[in-house]
Amino acid sequence: PTAWARDQATFRSMKHVAAYMLAVLGGKESPTAADLKTILAAVDAKADDASLDLVIKELSGKDIATVIAEGSTKLVSMGGGGGGGGGAACFAVFAEIVALISLSSARSGF
Repeated sequence: PTAWARDQATFRSMKHVAAYMLAVLGGKESPTAADLKTILAAVDAKADDASLDLVIKELSGKDIATVIAEGSTKLVSMGGGGGGGGGAACFAVFAEIVALISLSSARSGF
């Protein structure tokens, strides 16, 4: 696929990762697909069942703070710019988590 197609797929997957993280932060230790669909529906976002299943499979049982910390350490090597980069850094952390999930699923043949 082209770089644009990969970026679009990553962006679509990020909403599922974000919903999972919000559910965990909201007190759900093991969010279900229904939990994530409820969160996504609250912002009029469509859920993709395959993406939900993959995110739940890959993040289930993992400490979200550790996952974020591992992704954040990879951001250090990317360097940074001037002010106003908070959104870009957040996007980069989510993109890294999605990339880790994608790599893991590719290795497992999903």
